[in-house]
Amino acid sequence: MRRHSLAVFVVVVVVLTTVETRAAPADLSVSKTGPNAAEQNSQISYTISVTNNGPDDATDVELNDTLPAGTTFVSLIIPAGWGCTTPAVGAGGTVTCTRLTMPVGLDEFILTITTPSITVASISNPAPVTPANEGGAGNESGTAVTTNIIPAVAQDIPTISEWTLLMLAMTLAAFAVMRLRT
Repeated sequence: MRRHSLAVFVVVVVVLTTVETRAAPADLSVSKTGPNAAEQNSQISYTISVTNNGPDDATDVELNDTLPAGTTFVSLIIPAGWGCTTPAVGAGGTVTCTRLTMPVGLDEFILTITTPSITVASISNPAPVTPANEGGAGNESGTAVTTNIIPAVAQDIPTISEWTLLMLAMTLAAFAVMRLRT
């Protein structure tokens, strides 16, 4: 009879251990906001919001943002707890940020880039985020922000009005007549 009681106890311990070591799910989402339009060769900023909707902490979280073709990196404001690698200032490339454990909540990044100096209609910029323990797949890529690029306007050449031009011509003619008389 004693053997039977001991066997039941061992089985209960194994089941409890298995339940405690399961991977906890997290539900991450990412959104990105930025301007609808910007001039050529100007600086624009994007706000990238990474949200852990829970119920548990996200682990081994990685955010990747490949800068659109023709744009260059200016700066990145990083929330606490994240480590990031960026392209050199003035270069294109990818911004990669990682965090070992992200608690339930919101973290925001502010990415500033320079728009292309060449004529393009628009730039599109998504920023996917991936955790090791995703439980609510589907919203980790967010929506790409599309910014329309407005060609740079050439500076107006200073001009004079028709009346000013007429007055200048009359003044020059008067000087010419006076010179001919002397």
